[in-house]
Amino acid sequence: MKKILQLIVGYPTGFEKEGNRQWYYTLALIMNCMLIWWLKPELGALFTICAVIHFAMTVIYGLNDLVDFLANKRCLMYSILYFVIHLILFIVCMIFSWQWALITSAVVVVACLIAPDDMGYNIFMRPPKGYDLDCGNNNVAGILLCHTFWLAIFITITLLLPISIWIRIAIIVACMILHPFIDILEGECVDVVEIADDVVEISYDAFHNIVDNFKNKKKSMADEEKKSDS
Repeated sequence: MKKILQLIVGYPTGFEKEGNRQWYYTLALIMNCMLIWWLKPELGALFTICAVIHFAMTVIYGLNDLVDFLANKRCLMYSILYFVIHLILFIVCMIFSWQWALITSAVVVVACLIAPDDMGYNIFMRPPKGYDLDCGNNNVAGILLCHTFWLAIFITITLLLPISIWIRIAIIVACMILHPFIDILEGECVDVVEIADDVVEISYDAFHNIVDNFKNKKKSMADEEKKSDS
């Protein structure tokens, strides 16, 4: 029974044991798009395009960041572009509907917070403090409960859509087939690379690149001033 449940909702740390955050995040984007097309169809095209651009940016940033890492350098341009484009997308969505912009953002944030990482921890199940060796979260039942809860929300929203039952079933089946592929891509570092393995890590990495760049520039200026004084 446990094995069947894992095949349906996903393994505790993902099919590739690299965590589930990218899967939760992907489902969040899909659920947001379905809700908008259902409840506010006039905004459906705009928010779907923004969601696709947003997802594509994480892929592009991740791939470019991998190239820079292999070349032993960090590219500030990619990081700045990443945040600038996302800021523009958010502003555009806020202009057309600030309520749905905030709802969309909240759903994605919640998804990332409750998604178990590669060690099985999330906002509800925190890693223990004071341990030199952490073997990961052994509360498998709790992790699977999170998986089941998130998938149940997705299935409920899908089944409530005012479309043909066969299309609704097709959406659910397609997403369940997509799940292991999302995990494989994350595990193989294809669309969300090892340096930044999911949307949270990618955003953190982009921010870290910008901060490091300015710190290095400040340090270089301080070193030059010391040299000129001496």
